Amino acid sequence: MRFDTSSLHAQGGQRRNTYFNIQRDISPGKDAYLSKRLGKAGSTTYRPDIDGLRAIAVTAVILFHFYETSVPGGYLGVDVFFVISGYVITSYMWFAQKTSVPEFLLTFYARRIRRLIPALLACLLITGVVFVLVATRPPKEIFMTGAWALIGFSNVVLWRASQDYFSLESQLNPFTHTWSLGVEEQFYLLYPAIFAMACYSWQRHEPTPKRMQLVLWFATGLSLAAYLATSSLAPTAAFYLMPTRFWELSIGGLIFIWSLKTEQRFASNRLAIASGFLLLGCFTVPGEWQTLRTVLEVVGTGSLILSAQRSPAVTSALASRPLVFVGKVSYSLYLWHWSVLVLGKWTIGASPSALFVMLLLTITMALLSYFFVEEPFRRGNWYRSNWSTLTIGALAIAASFYFVRHAVPGYGQSYNNNLPQFMGVTPPPAFPEVPCHGRKRVVALRDPLSECLLSERTAARPHRFTLLGDSHAAQLYPMASVVAERLQFSVRFINAEDQNEFPYSFLNGASTSKVLDFVTRHLRAGDLIVIAFHRGSFNNGRDKHIPLGEMALENNRTRSFYRGMRPYLAKWTQLGAQVILVKDTPLMRVVSTSSSCMLQIQLFGRSECRIGIEQDLHTRRRQDIVFDRLVSSTKGVYEWDPLPLIYRDRPYFDVADEKGRYLMWDWNHITEYQSRLLADPFQSFIQKRLSR
Repeated sequence: MRFDTSSLHAQGGQRRNTYFNIQRDISPGKDAYLSKRLGKAGSTTYRPDIDGLRAIAVTAVILFHFYETSVPGGYLGVDVFFVISGYVITSYMWFAQKTSVPEFLLTFYARRIRRLIPALLACLLITGVVFVLVATRPPKEIFMTGAWALIGFSNVVLWRASQDYFSLESQLNPFTHTWSLGVEEQFYLLYPAIFAMACYSWQRHEPTPKRMQLVLWFATGLSLAAYLATSSLAPTAAFYLMPTRFWELSIGGLIFIWSLKTEQRFASNRLAIASGFLLLGCFTVPGEWQTLRTVLEVVGTGSLILSAQRSPAVTSALASRPLVFVGKVSYSLYLWHWSVLVLGKWTIGASPSALFVMLLLTITMALLSYFFVEEPFRRGNWYRSNWSTLTIGALAIAASFYFVRHAVPGYGQSYNNNLPQFMGVTPPPAFPEVPCHGRKRVVALRDPLSECLLSERTAARPHRFTLLGDSHAAQLYPMASVVAERLQFSVRFINAEDQNEFPYSFLNGASTSKVLDFVTRHLRAGDLIVIAFHRGSFNNGRDKHIPLGEMALENNRTRSFYRGMRPYLAKWTQLGAQVILVKDTPLMRVVSTSSSCMLQIQLFGRSECRIGIEQDLHTRRRQDIVFDRLVSSTKGVYEWDPLPLIYRDRPYFDVADEKGRYLMWDWNHITEYQSRLLADPFQSFIQKRLSR
């Protein structure tokens, strides 16, 4: 049996792609460039206007990511790419040389490897290495996304992680954009098999456009129905997964099948212009309705590809030299624009000046990638056969997968100040040593509880100020020391960083604590207990912000902490102690050293680390809920919120004040300077409670 497309050609020139007949509508003097690029009828399936459409799509995507308000629907450029890919791949397979199915598939996959993998490998490897050199504590999930992008499954990784494409977490992942490549590569695995089954000569039946069209209509209908059904029920799945995106690419295939007919009732100059306006309108008109906009964008793209063949004016515009060149570089542009943008957010920020610098760097890297990686590997003679291409490609992918997934993350530093140090940025002052803070200090003590929590009660200092919690309690030690000195308390603190101890143990259902039991046994009336810890303990990610569109409701951790903490609070207040729950201090927008944030401020006047109070409070909501419940259910327990004092009625907060003084020691701890600034208001708060 042989894979056969001869029936298409047997029907004569009238059955050829009418795209080639477009030359009849263009006078030689009107557009010599276009006529030259089109060549002789039937000699090639290359369409320069398709490259022009690629240029528009990639420009929309880049502008959306760099300047979102200018092109609010620019992310739909990816949907344009999907339709184009379906059209081009179907065109290639239809005019492929007659061969057996295995040979046909082997040739197809070898071409895809030469076309996609070299530039992708270069981008991901360089991005991964640079990322660990300039970023602070990059999450492991980032490298998992990059590694699986190498084999076309990053979209599945993002879906399983439930990462909304528009969330903060996704916006700071330099490999998020590879989700669309995953969709296309999975499509390329499945689509040739569908094409072969539809066009293979079973019992000497010749292939016809009608047979392929019926298959595509069926697949498109199923996929579109799945997309519409999951858009509201499971929007992340609808966005990322190939089955719910298949219809966009298969519509491109249908457009090619329709273009095989010489009599196209819907192909006209007016339709081409209307389709172009619809496509641009979806890019530029603000609004929601993502599902409807996606459908309209796909319809507009398909209609434009089909009708442009009969519209010399539209084809000539799309086939202009600048657009065609940008279209040819569009793959490298797409690969590099997001990686450069996210690396910039982690280092120099996203101010207008920084964005301009990153845009220039994107263009530079894309051109280097196109001329020195993409084109040489695509058209060079570095491979001897399709089998050698597949073998070399598989080995390169496997080695790169291991490198990005396992080797690169191992070089990440906890506090990476390479770039700020190189630029001469002064780091924040070292935080003063806090007694009994950290596992090494605590376990080195002979009797940690007694040595850390007990102090001699004297006539001058009869009461204790006991500070409990994690490092977010330790950051308040300078404030507590000032207040304790003024009010003649002796301040005590312990944080063994033990996951089996308070406060972490209470989050997992524990009801007792050695530390809290010790405090209870040695408590006296008039003592003060202050509790503070990281709000991220209640959330799924310790240093990850919760998207504003996602509800932050009570969960098992909040309920467990409430059940474990309430009996202790009741006992302490019965013994005459005052208890204050301190709500958490700011969590910066990105995990980065304060030096990196300061570099951005010095270069461009603001940093990407800057956090808005609305987002900060939203991420802290679970801690607020459980603290509010504890206060309302236990008399003598109070809560204190330092955020209004730190934000000072401003909607945003950054790592340094207007005089360049550090306020944040890192992305989630305040500096000693900021801690001491809180002493006066905290003292006033305590004195009001004590006077009662």
